[in-house]
Amino acid sequence: MNFENADIREVVQSILGNTLGENYVIDPNVAGSVTVSSARKLTRDELVPALEVILQMNGAALVRDKGHYRVTLEASAVAGTADVGEGQPGYGISILPLRHVSAQTLISLIDGFGARPGSVRAERARNLLVVLGNSADRKAAIDTALTFDADWMRDQSVAILPLQHSKPEAIIPELERIFSSREGGVGSDLVQFIPMQRLRAVLVVSPRNNVIQTARTWVRRLDTEDPDLTADVHVYRVKYRDATKLAGLLNGLFSGQEEPARRRPTGRSSPDRNRSPPRA
Repeated sequence: MNFENADIREVVQSILGNTLGENYVIDPNVAGSVTVSSARKLTRDELVPALEVILQMNGAALVRDKGHYRVTLEASAVAGTADVGEGQPGYGISILPLRHVSAQTLISLIDGFGARPGSVRAERARNLLVVLGNSADRKAAIDTALTFDADWMRDQSVAILPLQHSKPEAIIPELERIFSSREGGVGSDLVQFIPMQRLRAVLVVSPRNNVIQTARTWVRRLDTEDPDLTADVHVYRVKYRDATKLAGLLNGLFSGQEEPARRRPTGRSSPDRNRSPPRA
């Protein structure tokens, strides 16, 4: 396929009409010139995608309609085909079901990088990516999405480490400091610590089994008895003495301080009336 400064209508006629024998119509607003040269022969399956690229460079799109093609301005093009993850020739829609990654999360990774800005949408209910564009753009977006849509647990070692005395949210920050696994740390890509509150355990994920064993050792060291977590409370109902006075007495005994002695009345005692007065 070799064209030099050829009118775009002539290119469409050569590829669609003469070579492929397809019926087509061209929007009168489509115009431009094309220079293209292929170093090797193109197969019939490669011709339509190549034509789509040529049209896109001139602001046009190739839409597959019933029994024929339409060449129209890209700004006014409406999807003529829909497929599931195939990227069939023509301006259309490709739907890609995702298995391991959230569609909304994936859009932020590929929009403007692996796909044209605004050409990718997410269908959250069924976790689908919807890609709009010509076949080349859709295939590029699909290939990029499939690269990210991988099972992140594959080839990972996993351990659930139960705790006896501590809580997961208290142990994990200490483990992250020891392994430097927080964001930006040297071990951030090496190990992950996830709290499992229902099981009172720490989930450890790492691609290396020796790291799992090291984490197991550190969890055992850090999971020491905490009196604030293991203290028991008993209630004793006092029968014969005032509870406040009894609590003060017990606090004094356990703190090593003696209870202050009770003071006797300081008032003067009245004289004994039966006592005889002193003699002169």
